Amino acid sequence: MTFDIKLRATDEEIAARFRTLATRAEVAELLEIPESYLRRILYARREPHNYREFSIRKRRGGIRKISVPPTDLRILQAKLNHVFQLVYRKKREAQGFVRGRGILSNAALHVGKRWVLNVDLADFFPSINFGRVRGMLMAPPYSVGRAAATVLSQICCSAEGLPQGAPSSPMLSNMVCGRLDGELGALARRHHATVSRYADDISFSLRQHDFPAELAYAPLGWIGSNVVIGSALQHVIESNGFTLNPEKSRLQLAYCRQEVTGIGVNVFPNVSRSLVREARAMLHAWDKFGELAAEREFLRRFDTQNRRAGSATPSFRRVLKGKLDYIQMVRGRSDPVYVKLRAKLHSLDPTFVGFAPAALPRSGRSLPGVGTDPGWTRWYQRLAQSVFHLDIVSEAGVNAGTAFAYRRRQLATAAHNMVGDVRLQLASELAPIASWDLHERYRTAGVDCALIHFEHGVPPLSVHPHLPRPGEPIAVIGFASVPQRQPSLGIYPGTVESVNTSYYGTEIIQITVPAAGGLSGSPVINSAGQLIGVVIESTFEQTEIGVPSREYCSVLPAAHLSAVHR
Repeated sequence: MTFDIKLRATDEEIAARFRTLATRAEVAELLEIPESYLRRILYARREPHNYREFSIRKRRGGIRKISVPPTDLRILQAKLNHVFQLVYRKKREAQGFVRGRGILSNAALHVGKRWVLNVDLADFFPSINFGRVRGMLMAPPYSVGRAAATVLSQICCSAEGLPQGAPSSPMLSNMVCGRLDGELGALARRHHATVSRYADDISFSLRQHDFPAELAYAPLGWIGSNVVIGSALQHVIESNGFTLNPEKSRLQLAYCRQEVTGIGVNVFPNVSRSLVREARAMLHAWDKFGELAAEREFLRRFDTQNRRAGSATPSFRRVLKGKLDYIQMVRGRSDPVYVKLRAKLHSLDPTFVGFAPAALPRSGRSLPGVGTDPGWTRWYQRLAQSVFHLDIVSEAGVNAGTAFAYRRRQLATAAHNMVGDVRLQLASELAPIASWDLHERYRTAGVDCALIHFEHGVPPLSVHPHLPRPGEPIAVIGFASVPQRQPSLGIYPGTVESVNTSYYGTEIIQITVPAAGGLSGSPVINSAGQLIGVVIESTFEQTEIGVPSREYCSVLPAAHLSAVHR
């Protein structure tokens, strides 16, 4: 008996069916299979549904048990994974297994902090058993009927809890952890910290001088893993049915290498030096001794992966390309280190990888506005392709502005830029702008922000959901250019001076970056490279008589951009 491996119904129909699930027959209808077939899969076999099991060695020690379901059950779990993706109530603390998030977005939340605390949950997937999954499905906000919740749990769980290797397990773990994520977020806000969770890895970071003892403390001094988890954090974890793995708790100060999910976060997201050295050594061996000899030496000395019996050993070139792809994901496609490594691989086999992209300036070279600061320079390299120059011709003369990718096919800028003949700088040509939006509520209130419809797909900037705090480091990326002169993209660092409420009831961020022609519409980012707002106007301070006023940039918080779009 064969059925489609993907659901045919629309996402809206699937979500609507899930909200009314009550019986086993309705579960079968949701999965688009006969109820008799569902009964055979669930009850004709003995537990645990003939899962195929093997073990792999964890990167930081220990063994991970993988349970792979039989094909027919795996297809049902894959269908349910799609359903769970549609109905899952996203928590900002959950960074794993959520579309648009991953290890890089998880690490970026903790960049540039004084303290980074990493906590590991022991036996994460096995601790989420049949009863916990069933209870979660029956409770709000999902409120699935008792019989339907039982069947869904039987499909997704084995005798040992959520099986690692089942397509539905990751998303179900997020759903079960909804209460945990909410309580972790509340605990972090109480201590002015940032928190995120990627599966069983929980990370806290903050800038304060002293680390709060409610989260963790070190009776023998702050030395890496010499950490005792605080009572408040321990209570949140244990009250949600999880257990800490104390051997993997680490507190990292800024002068040490700080890592979150394997990515360095001291100044900007970064890979380890050892990974770059490994890639260079593999390229050198290939170039000097040939690919076959390099592969033999690599397998003999360096390939320590504990693969399951019978699995094929990956080729040397694909292992090498995987390392380069990881470096590119973390450091950026235009990063000089990645560009040089990729260019070398291309020279060894031009058919394997294409030409390397052009590298942006190295961190040690001066950039407009930022000089040689390595942190802000890194974000300049990562985000430059998403920021555009505007050429504005109106009755007032020729002016300039900046726009940036806010959504995949939308650019954001200041509304006062959109007066007259406005053209967008694309490569060597000025392209006319087809259309743009300004929300009516903002139009009447005078909020200076607009969205431009853009036909090209451009990587959008990641949006930080909260208002910044006074004193927080920020930077403006924009074209502080003079009209009729070649525009030059720069990154201009500063700090948040204040967050005020304007006369029309909208929060306005004041930053220390001086106002300059062409910066209107520029994105303002934090030290994690996330968008916190858009430069909308320059304002002179109101001062006492005899005290010189000072011009500064006003910034509309990024949270308000969503209201601009109709």
